[in-house]
Amino acid sequence: MKLLRGMRAVPGGLLLLPMLLAAAINTLWPGALLAGGPVTAVCSSGGVMACIGMVLFITGAQIRVRQLPGALRGSLLPALVKIGLACLAGWALGRWQSGGLWGLTELALVPALASCNPGLYLALMQQYGGESQRAAYGPLNLLGVPQLPLFVLCVSAGAAPDLKSLLVTLVPFVLGILLGNLDRELAAFVAPGSAILLPFLGLGLGSSINLIAALRAGPGGLLLTALFFAASLPAMLLLDRLALGGDGTAGIALCNVAGVTTAVPAMAAQLMPQYAAGAAAATAQLAMAAVLTAILSPLLVRRYARRREKSGV
Repeated sequence: MKLLRGMRAVPGGLLLLPMLLAAAINTLWPGALLAGGPVTAVCSSGGVMACIGMVLFITGAQIRVRQLPGALRGSLLPALVKIGLACLAGWALGRWQSGGLWGLTELALVPALASCNPGLYLALMQQYGGESQRAAYGPLNLLGVPQLPLFVLCVSAGAAPDLKSLLVTLVPFVLGILLGNLDRELAAFVAPGSAILLPFLGLGLGSSINLIAALRAGPGGLLLTALFFAASLPAMLLLDRLALGGDGTAGIALCNVAGVTTAVPAMAAQLMPQYAAGAAAATAQLAMAAVLTAILSPLLVRRYARRREKSGV
């Protein structure tokens, strides 16, 4: 069986297919992946963060100091644009639709717009991107943890955000940069590890998704996905082509919702009681958006890349 070849034939398949497999298992047998032992160690939130930490270190080790400004520009600018979109959308929804729009509230819309699945981005850039796009993976992890959208929600609600847990995410990345520049043999040694870890990261991300709960989100989840693409695709595409000097492929690869974002509504409800009533609905809507964008984003990247290849641009 050519399993690896088949996974690589799917855009972002190294992460996407294991993620969907874990989501299907979690849907059919809830808790099966958390029964204990090494399976739980890989498929729990702790396993996800361990994989993210290792990939951060490996990615940082590949970056030369002279490449760092470009890597930061390629990640921090999209992060700022996403945060701006999230704040604007949350403010508009709260101002003109205080009760939500067809069941969709800022508790789902803000985390979705402020989010990105860095693992899926890296998997796509392994296929369609270059070294500079892959180097942006490290700082992009700020968009892949629930602390950033929670930070945006806290600021908009006037609550105290937890900045420490957000910044500590980048520690493995910085350590990788330091050690990789001190010893290039070490950088070469760990380089293959990022591709190896992607399937395990996908398993961990999928283990928190219940496909039935995602389907129950109904119109609210579909609306969230549609609004996410309507706002994110033009913004990220233009940013990549006009400000970052790319061809637009990396910009489209940024248009997806991280699975761990489904934890944001419950975390927000603990900090801000006004969100408690809508936390369950927002969680289901975010789960649907995470699944749909994980499928659609790679397809859009592949179609865009093929059109550019045919046109010779």
